[in-house]
Amino acid sequence: MAAHKQRDWQTGTVVETAHVRENLGGGGPVAIAHSSGASSNPYADAAGQAADTAMAAAAAARPTHRIWQGFTIQGAVYTFVVACPVWLRHTPNVTVHGPIKYTMEKGKFFLLDDDQKEFEMFVLEKALKPSSPVKLNP
Repeated sequence: MAAHKQRDWQTGTVVETAHVRENLGGGGPVAIAHSSGASSNPYADAAGQAADTAMAAAAAARPTHRIWQGFTIQGAVYTFVVACPVWLRHTPNVTVHGPIKYTMEKGKFFLLDDDQKEFEMFVLEKALKPSSPVKLNP
């Protein structure tokens, strides 16, 4: 088990998960800024321009989207909807309808997955758990 900062973990239940693809824009023009002025060597300038063109093409060809993994977590008092960006080999391993450890500290949400890895999440929604309806006797 990895060493974690001492946190006041609470137990909740993973109600559901979802993946969302966020489009970040599409391969438009790419600006390249230099920190120094042009040199007096025309061959170096031509090589620099070719490198700039290659870097711009590579930047324009990069994926223009990000995948987010979202979770609905039911705690004792609150229901949280949280999300984190999906990184290669760094996604939370959770079980739907299974227990999960979580905590809120200074407005930040932390989740401890089934492998005991800690993830910081963005809180999208925090709602009080629905209470049981009150039955009135006639």
